[in-house]
Amino acid sequence: MSQEFFLMGAIIVIGFFSMIFFERTKIPDVLFLMLLGVLLGPVFGIVDTSEASLIFSLAPFVGTLALIILLFDGGINLNIFKVVKELGKATSYTLVVFIITVAAIGFAMKMLLGWQLAEGLLLGAVIGGASSAIVIPILSGIAVRDESKTLLTLESAMTDALSIILAFLLIEIIISKTVNLSSVGNQVASAFSIAFFIAIIFAIIWIVLLRRLYGKPFGYLLTIAVLFILYSSVEALRGNGAIAVLVFGILLSSMKELAKFLKVPGDFGLEDKLREFQTEVSFFVRTFFFVYMGLIISLENVVFQVVFISGILLALMLASRIAGIKLLGHNFPDSHQNLLIVSMLPRGLASAVLAFLPLQFGINLEYFTELVFLSIVLTNIAATVGVFYYAKDSAFGRPRIIAPSEQKYPYVKKK
Repeated sequence: MSQEFFLMGAIIVIGFFSMIFFERTKIPDVLFLMLLGVLLGPVFGIVDTSEASLIFSLAPFVGTLALIILLFDGGINLNIFKVVKELGKATSYTLVVFIITVAAIGFAMKMLLGWQLAEGLLLGAVIGGASSAIVIPILSGIAVRDESKTLLTLESAMTDALSIILAFLLIEIIISKTVNLSSVGNQVASAFSIAFFIAIIFAIIWIVLLRRLYGKPFGYLLTIAVLFILYSSVEALRGNGAIAVLVFGILLSSMKELAKFLKVPGDFGLEDKLREFQTEVSFFVRTFFFVYMGLIISLENVVFQVVFISGILLALMLASRIAGIKLLGHNFPDSHQNLLIVSMLPRGLASAVLAFLPLQFGINLEYFTELVFLSIVLTNIAATVGVFYYAKDSAFGRPRIIAPSEQKYPYVKKK
């Protein structure tokens, strides 16, 4: 038993220092964490990761838990009014790139592995968006024009939601074995309506209760408990629990502005302590989840064919970003900034969590998890190389080394 606790402590310490290394070098810590998992499991066998092991059987639970924390973290970092105000070019670029990426991957998988189109599109949805957890810290450490920073920040935030929504839609299509978009659309609309309605009720009630709990202990722990109750309640009513959690987080984050807009008296802002706890919990979940991702990967399935296909998928993702800039060319006048925009495609926690989605619904697709794993690795390598050349070729892009204490976390207010 002492060995397990030592291992847990070591993973947290390695996760912390890999984060510091990430902040200083812009080499994503995702790579180190997944490599650590691969070394602990498939390579050295320190952790039993056979299909009969507890580690493997916990995949659906761990995936759902990480999904809930991820969505809440993403939600409280989004503001309804700010997003609406700054949509414009960012929305156009995000939608164009996301649609092209998903479609290209869908058709590629149909041709390369003989998957059904919906199954290929599901993989496209899972790896179709950049990770805000990786993009935002990278942008905070290099000199980037405001317009490019806004574009990439909004893109990474929006594609998490787009990936989740489209993934669940495609799961419905695959399970129902029909392409009757009207029928499936009604089911999805019903699931989302239930999610939105219940999430709004939960958010209104909880923000009022949080005002009464201000300054008292356990406010964050109770919020997490409410998240679990919200997710399970919505799922029990055949709604979409994931979307409910995301909406709940956005409403909590935006409640202060919404109260002013609706002329409701009182301070409805989230307590700083709650946001700081969320930072700690997100780090903990993120660290262990990427290590877990490396643990359960099957190296036997990482054959040449899978690596080759992953390289093709990376090329398609890069080409989709270039196509987006070409189609919206008048909005992207600076070719040097375009280098950063094209290369800023690291996949992260959302893709890793959604990698287990098919298994949770009884859909077994050969090489699915391995393709997601390798896509995360390759896109993070591509982003690292892109940032290096961006910083090297221009004085404007020269990186600024920022101490960890000076990092600007978007959900922590400094007093």
